[in-house]
Amino acid sequence: MDTNPTNTTNEAVQQNLQTIHHISIQTYLQDRHPNPSIAQLPPPINKSGQSLPRKTRRTLAQLRSNKSPFLIAYLHKINPISHPSPNCPLCKIDNIDTTHLFFSISAHLTPPGSLKRPRGSWRRCETSVRCL
Repeated sequence: MDTNPTNTTNEAVQQNLQTIHHISIQTYLQDRHPNPSIAQLPPPINKSGQSLPRKTRRTLAQLRSNKSPFLIAYLHKINPISHPSPNCPLCKIDNIDTTHLFFSISAHLTPPGSLKRPRGSWRRCETSVRCL
């Protein structure tokens, strides 16, 4: 890192900024504490995830932690008046959390018997379709 005042070119300033940024990131990564939401250090970002837009990565992180505005159970925790029930409007049995959103909702939209699942892995919903 060049700190000589006679060498203050744009390139030198940019190089110094990059060095300071790199050192700051390394220090942060070494000194961080477990995330209280997941009781552990967050996993490293997958290489394929690094190319995703920030908004998409944020949405995925919210869904992983069951704290997303797409989840009725989460909205119910925040404001039970505007979201009086955390239950799925289709089966009225399960709370809509991430697991239900990704694994059961598709079953709501599939006719019974069209999916080959081990016996007993499905239960009957109030609707005429099945959910997990």
